[in-house]
Amino acid sequence: MEERVVLGAEASLRFLSLVSAVLAACLVALDKQTKKVFLSLEKTATYKDLQALEVVVVIEGVVASYQLVQLVRCLIRAKVGGISSCCNKPCSRCVCLFLDQVAAYISFSGTIAALQACFFAVTGNEAFQWTKLCNVYTRFCYTIAGGILCGMAASLFAAAVASISAFHLFRLFSPNKWFTLKQRRESRRGSRTVAAKILAGER
Repeated sequence: MEERVVLGAEASLRFLSLVSAVLAACLVALDKQTKKVFLSLEKTATYKDLQALEVVVVIEGVVASYQLVQLVRCLIRAKVGGISSCCNKPCSRCVCLFLDQVAAYISFSGTIAALQACFFAVTGNEAFQWTKLCNVYTRFCYTIAGGILCGMAASLFAAAVASISAFHLFRLFSPNKWFTLKQRRESRRGSRTVAAKILAGER
């Protein structure tokens, strides 16, 4: 019962991270606004005008694809029932934890980099002679802000998923002895018990 609850929580968090990442990528990639900047000269603002936004679109797309694959894996495990012996191995758990941490870190770092770059579009920078852009492309900036918020949500959900993956890994080890698997300790205890019973029967 406990295992099904944890598996359901993992699947829910992966689904939320997937949806947030897709929303972030779509809001940023599909956002554009055309304004007259000088007399009859028109300029269209898109995510390609800022390299950090292009990075966000790529990162969120990769994170969404990864979460989709892992979500399918969770659903298959729930359909089959429980955890298979392959998924219960420390090596597979380590790989899963590593990939979940990478997904959380790159999503968070990419979103923060885009947020820092977009900050100059709001305030400008006199030292570099960067003018404010959000007072001209207001709707564009609001949509980008929504995409960044979705990206932050995706990274937070991915971090929560990584914590569940860490739980899945460390629960395989014994709490009494470092770097010792519970299965090995139980098998050793079982073999000792069998040997003791055999010796007692011979006596």
